[in-house]
Amino acid sequence: MEKDGVRGGRREEEEYEVKELEEECKDKLEEFEEEWDEELKEVLEEKLEEEREEELEELEEE
Repeated sequence: MEKDGVRGGRREEEEYEVKELEEECKDKLEEFEEEWDEELKEVLEEKLEEEREEELEELEEE
């Protein structure tokens, strides 16, 4: 019977560790997604600004 108790305790500990790791991974994923969104936004804004400048130059040449 003690073996079952020990196994059960280990299993509970392992399940707890797995849940902790899952939460840690979720948090890191959310953090990464937020950083990625911010970087993507910056890149898109830079690209848009470049396109506007090119269009202005074309209009000035005409």
